[in-house]
Amino acid sequence: MNAKRYCMDMKKPIYQQIKEELQAYIEGLAANTPIPGERELAARFHVSRMTLRKAVAQLEQEGYLYREMNRGTFVADKKLRKQANIVPSLEADHCYRYKVLYFDIKERSESDVQYNLEIAFDEYILRVVRLVLNENIPVCIEEIYCARKNISDEQLGNLNAFLNMDQYTQKGSIRQTFLPMMIPTQYASLLHLKINTPIIRVDSLIHKKDGRPFIYIKSYNHPEMKRIEITI
Repeated sequence: MNAKRYCMDMKKPIYQQIKEELQAYIEGLAANTPIPGERELAARFHVSRMTLRKAVAQLEQEGYLYREMNRGTFVADKKLRKQANIVPSLEADHCYRYKVLYFDIKERSESDVQYNLEIAFDEYILRVVRLVLNENIPVCIEEIYCARKNISDEQLGNLNAFLNMDQYTQKGSIRQTFLPMMIPTQYASLLHLKINTPIIRVDSLIHKKDGRPFIYIKSYNHPEMKRIEITI
């Protein structure tokens, strides 16, 4: 990193110049690499820590960096960058009510869960099935998966708080896949649908800021209550 002094009379704000130089610097670094501390970077660029902090904060907002409490600032996984400022909310409709139908800790999981969460076949996993309602009308069934090693005992003891998905999407990123299919037999009556009704299942994979997959969700949506339109 070739730090230099910045002139106040330049057209581009100083923090923006620093941001661009930092951005070029971290391009050559691997994900999860720590960057120098705030004090050291401010000294290198000959600017105040406030100015430096503004540049770093923008890179964090844009998905280039992430912070960990008491550890420092790190280079984020590149796949988070384009998604950092466009994070859809899984729980935007505040009329939604959630009813947990089933949960357990399983020793093994299905191959698609293993693949998406990047876990071994014999790793313990939390599986939750919940019904999503809007004014007591069933909207969808969600199957939620998370590796047990990524959940604290405290979180497990307060399952409703843990299942608030917005807290994760706002700090990370989400990738969604849309799969046309027939409603699974075991969910048809819960969604008040006939067996073999065509639906669209939405698979959501939530990543942490360091790029690690955290939660995998399969949402079986009622075709009339939760419409999905895709424009290509």
